[in-house]
Amino acid sequence: MGLLTMCLSTGLTLVVCEVLLRFFTPPPIPAGFVGNCENARRYGWGYPPHFPLPAYDPDLNEIVAYDRTNSQGWKDVEHSFEKSEGTTRILVVGDSYTQGLPPLEHVYHRVLKRLLREEGFRVEVIAMGHGGWATDQGFQAFLQEGTRYSPDIVISQFCINDLEGLAGYDPFEDTKLKPFRYRLEGNQLIFEERPRPDTRGTIMERLVRFMALHSRIYFTLLKAQKNQFVRPHDPSKDLWFLRVQPRSGGFWKKGEDDPNLVSMWNLYGSILSEWN
Repeated sequence: MGLLTMCLSTGLTLVVCEVLLRFFTPPPIPAGFVGNCENARRYGWGYPPHFPLPAYDPDLNEIVAYDRTNSQGWKDVEHSFEKSEGTTRILVVGDSYTQGLPPLEHVYHRVLKRLLREEGFRVEVIAMGHGGWATDQGFQAFLQEGTRYSPDIVISQFCINDLEGLAGYDPFEDTKLKPFRYRLEGNQLIFEERPRPDTRGTIMERLVRFMALHSRIYFTLLKAQKNQFVRPHDPSKDLWFLRVQPRSGGFWKKGEDDPNLVSMWNLYGSILSEWN
């Protein structure tokens, strides 16, 4: 009887703590990407529907709000596949600039929509972007989902490191998760499917990920444990990612005549030509 009472009281205490923490603490900060949702299986990595995303103040580098992905897994408002009559639809695809670290209404595609409407244009701007994506992933997102929105205008947001993603010279080694790749044979663009590694992990790893995302008690204890080992702030490392050298050996330094760089520009241009 005593053991049963202790188990019940412990369970009740945990439930009360979980409820209180959900009221008084922010939601868990998810990992940079989720590897097993539908968008991840399609494009390499992505978010599931209604996934919590922290939004940052870019000047303070502090979390100021929390957004959620929409029902399709994108950091954007909900959009119907059916287009309203008289509305011009603009589809934007890209990487972390399109996903956006600031709160949603401050991301450039939402600002674009607002400015166009202020000028009297009847527009709808749809965003499909994820951090770390290259142009080939954006193109696949356009083909598999973007075309369903019947866009009138498509904007492919480009960042210079997209060429590394196309080349597979990603220093973070995420490109191996893409279930496809594009390459050029002469002037012909070739699309190839390829096996995607199993990212589910062991049963214990899956349990830990589930607990970190869904249990506020577990996440709070995990965060407290990590905070014990936080190093003093080093301003010189704030832009560490700009100094990461790609596995190519840094073909950016070799100049515009480097064959790797030239071939990646050619591949990028060939993918863009397929959007027409």
